[in-house]
Amino acid sequence: EKLISLACMNVIMPTAMVTMHEDPELANNSLKTSKRGIKVLKGILDKPGAKEQCEAIRNVAIGNTELKDGSTKYWIEFFEKWGYKEKQKEDIQIVMTEILSL
Repeated sequence: EKLISLACMNVIMPTAMVTMHEDPELANNSLKTSKRGIKVLKGILDKPGAKEQCEAIRNVAIGNTELKDGSTKYWIEFFEKWGYKEKQKEDIQIVMTEILSL
């Protein structure tokens, strides 16, 4: 489960940083990192709990936080800790929807 969470973070964090960086080079580096993270997460999506984590992240990103299971609570706190705004949440939701569409 920790591997799944880390793989998710390796998608979420650089995805959010693409629009948070003011330096174009740093934004581009974050985009590259995000793409690599997406590839890894897609590769482990069949592992137990992976899809559920991605669904919880997508729900938090779109503001659907009524389900207060452990995963949702964890990702709500994660988003708050890192100060993700609407644009970052939108980008994360797009990426998670893409990953879950496999």
